[in-house]
Amino acid sequence: MAEKVGQELNKENNKNKEKMEFQNVFSEILKNNQNVNDIPIRFNLSCKSIIQVVLTQFGFILILALVLFISYLIPEYHSKKIFTSKNGLEFTQDPLIMIHLTDIHISVNKKERTDGSSILMMSLIEYNPDLFLLTGDLVDNVKTGQDLGCQNLEEWKMYNMTIKGLLVKKGFKVIEVSGNHEQWGVDKYNSIENNYLDYSFTFNRTNIKNESDFFLRKINVNINNIDLTFLLLNDYRYPVYRPPYGLEQHTTTEQLNLLEKTMNSLEEKDIFILSHYHVDRAWLLKSSNKKSFGEIISNKKVYAIFTGHEHPSEVKIIHHSSEGGLEFCTASAFDKKKAGLVTLDNGNLVYHEVYIPNYGSKPLFFLSYPTPNEQISSHHYFNTKNFEIRVISYVSDVNIKLKIEGDIDGYLVHDHPLKNGALLFKYSVNNLKEGTYNIHIYDENGYGCNINTEFTIGEKYEGRKEKYIIPVGFLLTCRFLIIPYFLCLLIIVFPFFPTLNIPIVKRLEENIEDENQIYNNKVLNPILKYLFFIILSPFFLRLRLQENPHLKKVLRYALFCGLIYPLILPVHFMQSIKGKVGYSFFVFVVLDGKATYQHWSLQFTFFYYATTLLSFILFASGKKYYNKKNIIFVIINVVIFFALIIASMIINFKGVAQSISLGYLFFSTAYVYIFLILLILFIIFFF
Repeated sequence: MAEKVGQELNKENNKNKEKMEFQNVFSEILKNNQNVNDIPIRFNLSCKSIIQVVLTQFGFILILALVLFISYLIPEYHSKKIFTSKNGLEFTQDPLIMIHLTDIHISVNKKERTDGSSILMMSLIEYNPDLFLLTGDLVDNVKTGQDLGCQNLEEWKMYNMTIKGLLVKKGFKVIEVSGNHEQWGVDKYNSIENNYLDYSFTFNRTNIKNESDFFLRKINVNINNIDLTFLLLNDYRYPVYRPPYGLEQHTTTEQLNLLEKTMNSLEEKDIFILSHYHVDRAWLLKSSNKKSFGEIISNKKVYAIFTGHEHPSEVKIIHHSSEGGLEFCTASAFDKKKAGLVTLDNGNLVYHEVYIPNYGSKPLFFLSYPTPNEQISSHHYFNTKNFEIRVISYVSDVNIKLKIEGDIDGYLVHDHPLKNGALLFKYSVNNLKEGTYNIHIYDENGYGCNINTEFTIGEKYEGRKEKYIIPVGFLLTCRFLIIPYFLCLLIIVFPFFPTLNIPIVKRLEENIEDENQIYNNKVLNPILKYLFFIILSPFFLRLRLQENPHLKKVLRYALFCGLIYPLILPVHFMQSIKGKVGYSFFVFVVLDGKATYQHWSLQFTFFYYATTLLSFILFASGKKYYNKKNIIFVIINVVIFFALIIASMIINFKGVAQSISLGYLFFSTAYVYIFLILLILFIIFFF
């Protein structure tokens, strides 16, 4: 008890001592007739006060980060669809086999990419398919030693030699579309820089008469007396900027109008679409009839859409409508070592993901009917109660024992060899009732057959919710969060009307400096107080910046100019495209006097605000707390300052550098010039 009383007396003595020191300083000021504002104020903070100051410094950032994090965690799904079976299934034809490859990325600089795709293709040709479908990013197209998007002629020649040597010369038919990597820095569809027209096996300068031909081309193919119709999409807006700007899909309204008109006029049914960009990428784009890309390709005439670009770890299957538009966005070939083997058996399509990590390790058995539930669409036959379970075997043994277990028991038997050298096995099913069934097919000879599938018999089938390939809500949140973030920064750095503050903020600031402050004979509610610290943090920062007499006005105006700068002036310049120099500002890219909206312009504006500008704002706002006794707070602020500056440099070298040569990175005005100007001003006027 005595010890406790002693501690209380010591605290009281320390407080009295601090009051005496303050009175002495104040008396000295009056004695010398000195202005109070001319005397630096240094507050000593307790650990509790440091936490409170940190919350007021970063509160608005925590709120925005929490909103962004929650939007990322919330799963987004396409709605369930109800599919109706086609009628009249007859097994009169042998299955067709197609290979879907995407994101090959033939590269001179990254040999492992070329090797990975080449080994995969060498294994795939052993399936002896009827058709190869290539959905873009055929080459890397980057400058040696740097991820600068450009036309690399050596890579184009390597791609042409690889496809010609592995596929074309061996008699395989190849249908391909362009990826964004093929279009880096191309100013027009028919410009000499568009090497795709010189090295492609589908498009060339002879069969493409205008930009519409390049954007949308119809190809009819007859295989084993089966007619197939393909629509090939090269949906690019010219000029195509270098990365990261060229990563996004920028289909024009005119292109969507043409696609919509073509879809409505086609007489063919069961159309297949090839596009590099998956459908979820085009959610903001509309035709003149206010139809999105997804709505247009959801036409009942569209059987399947084969896409890539996103490099998923496994194939993503999305039903875009109950009538048509079944999308398969497959994994990248160069790094995931995956492709899609597509069987088309008497009108029934089944997509098989093929993983071949090493040469010779390919799967050997494929179920071509019935269709697995996750792939059922209104283009499939699934109401037939008498049908065949059909398996394609790439093992030459006709006596192999393929066992069916589960809801159906029996053995598949060899029926006949296919034209591509594979063997067709089947098992006849009779009078199967409507319902859902699970089967497991395996071989008893040790060849590695292991097929598990769930299928349905019935007139209707209700599908499942399917997750978006990209988090659309998260991306929208990213785009719109810049508005509240900008407003917070504007509140903080707006240099006019410096005393425009919320009274409670001033009181709470005083409470931080003196934890024993009591207002209206009541101690502030702790929970409410901490909520105010977080929610009103921009006003705390404003108070510390605008009402601190020891922070020079030139710094306040400099920070305000730094906030306004990217709204009207270049964030960075870009490598010229055929002599035309472009630059990014706010949410636009300007090239040859023409401004177009670009998501990555918005991103770079936001990154500048969140790194370069924020680092100086936070550093300046803590000025009055910088002293030896508050060393913890000083360290926190200094570490955060340098962390943000390093983040800014990384964005510049990793992001901006993709659209401009490394030697010209000093043209990155916001990340270099503004940083240097602020740094010099702070060195001169801050300390």
